[in-house]
Amino acid sequence: MGEAQLPSHRIRTDDCKNAKKKCDKILPSCSRCGRLGLLCKYRLIALIDKTSSSLVTNELINASELQLRAQLQDMTNRLEATQSALLEANATLANYQANNNIFGNPVSANPTLTIEDPDLMPSLGDMVVVMQYFRDPNLLAQFLLYPRAVVGNFFTENTSLRLIICAIAANFQIPRLPNKVCIEYYSRARKSIKKYGNIVSLKHTQALMFHSLPTLAHPFFAKAAGMARILQLDIDPDNNPRFINISEDEKEERRNIFWFIYYSFKIVQICHLRNFTLSSPSSANVKYCHQYKKFSDSGIDSIYPEIATSCYASKILDLILDAKDYCITPPYEVYDLLGSRKFHLIISHLLELKQSIPSHRLLSISTENNSLAQFMASWPHYPEKIFDKLFLTIYYNAAICMVHRPTLYLTKFLPLTSPYLMQNADAITIILNALGTSMNAAQTIVSFASWLVHLSDSGHDGDGGLLQHKIWREHTFGTFALFEAVVVLWFALCHTQRFWWRTDADSLSGSDEFAGESLRMGIKDRRRIRSQVLDVLRSFKELEGIFGGVGKNGSTIDGMISENEKEERENSLPNMLTPMVAAIEAMVIEMEASETRMTDKSIGKLEAALQGITLGMRVIGIEDDDVNIPSEIEPWAFLGLLGMEVGGMHWFSRHELPWRLFWSNLTS
Repeated sequence: MGEAQLPSHRIRTDDCKNAKKKCDKILPSCSRCGRLGLLCKYRLIALIDKTSSSLVTNELINASELQLRAQLQDMTNRLEATQSALLEANATLANYQANNNIFGNPVSANPTLTIEDPDLMPSLGDMVVVMQYFRDPNLLAQFLLYPRAVVGNFFTENTSLRLIICAIAANFQIPRLPNKVCIEYYSRARKSIKKYGNIVSLKHTQALMFHSLPTLAHPFFAKAAGMARILQLDIDPDNNPRFINISEDEKEERRNIFWFIYYSFKIVQICHLRNFTLSSPSSANVKYCHQYKKFSDSGIDSIYPEIATSCYASKILDLILDAKDYCITPPYEVYDLLGSRKFHLIISHLLELKQSIPSHRLLSISTENNSLAQFMASWPHYPEKIFDKLFLTIYYNAAICMVHRPTLYLTKFLPLTSPYLMQNADAITIILNALGTSMNAAQTIVSFASWLVHLSDSGHDGDGGLLQHKIWREHTFGTFALFEAVVVLWFALCHTQRFWWRTDADSLSGSDEFAGESLRMGIKDRRRIRSQVLDVLRSFKELEGIFGGVGKNGSTIDGMISENEKEERENSLPNMLTPMVAAIEAMVIEMEASETRMTDKSIGKLEAALQGITLGMRVIGIEDDDVNIPSEIEPWAFLGLLGMEVGGMHWFSRHELPWRLFWSNLTS
């Protein structure tokens, strides 16, 4: 156990030699180096016995070199592994931050200890309000959120989106929460959007869309449209390299948001606001999204295999917009109505779209296949499907009514001795087809709406008698389709010349080959249709009262109970439905007059009482310094009256006068 073993031929260490100092040559460290804290360095030859062979010497040298190389290689491998792990960690962090910026609130690199505004913090009470709304089986069809995901992530959900969901839930659930609570949620959501609304993300895009009304909150609508372009929502995630690694649920979320924005764009374009200048996104590069499951359904899969109703509805709205472009400007002459290439193109696209929509989601009252009657008879086996069937049916048939409307008006304004009829063999066929097709489509719409009213009155609607009330309250834009149908029925029953209607004698002679049963209008048929229009009017009045501050069953903003309907209407503020309600009321009077053959004197008194009234829409909203709303604007509708008068009233629209002049010149 003695002293450290020394080499046979010892030499001084390199440090001692360089310092010219005496060295005791002890291994592993000489005394001098030990005192100075130096590491002794001996030349390799000093560790080798000179008596050993050169082969042994070389082997020792080679072994040492190999050992050093192995150690160096090991260190290099470890360094490369560390660098690779660091790069992977950085990539993961960057990917997380990118996804978080797209799908939620970005994570701050410099978190602060600032306390959040209490108004923007979630609470259990807020969650209960949302859960109560989501448990309703009849949810808003275009409310494109997966309810289970919202509730499951409620306390970590995007602040703006969470609060606007609360506002919607408070306002639309039945019974509706007090007005003060609804306004409070709306104010909290508005505060959050003003604070965080400039952050570009999917969640903020959703919040802005749900928050915005194109008249009262046009800036929010415009901001959502801008975010949609920045987020490239008009490019399907399967075709966008930027989103190749996101999950299928996230891809569906992007598609759902896009189709919701696209649907809203089309509605606003059709209603042609004067100050609406935003360009619509293109749907050519985005796949259809699928239906989200309701809160009460199993949460194993978040979506149904069926295509979402909003996708088909958006495509129908595309054609409604085309029909509006076709109808908004009068033609140069009647021949342009009787043989328009654009008209035939729209009809062709409507038929193609009809073939792409599942037949069970598009109902009809045609004699060949009265699917609407079959659906009514099967109630209530599939109540959850009523939203899909109702809105695809009324939008599709509204498009048919619109594209045929100018030709339909020829049944009043085109003289029977006109050369357009005498010199064009196909003219009568074209006009009869327009009349029959329009009547069939319009009756399909009002039949569905009337059935909903009576179903709710019976209490067998599966929703405590509130189904039709809830449907039109949550799907307000559907009322435009109802109004379009009522205009067609009113015009056909009150203004179409008797020449165009078929009689029993025509049926026996076989001269009614063009339009079938829809062209036979006996007194019973007229009364039935007027009764259905009255049901539509009832739905409009109820919705007008709600929008004007009068709740269902007469509860006003202040919680008072109105004594009768007249008092409710007086308490109600004018809103987007007021012009349509006034027009339908006058139409019903004229329809009844046509049934009972009222004297010209009686009708003259009605017209004298209403002469010169213009149906415009007054907008009254919550005060906001950022929004300047005119006191009266063009009423929202698909087409208006196209130059017609109803009860002496005109529709306030910039394209009404040109049509009025066109019809006047035709009859002069």
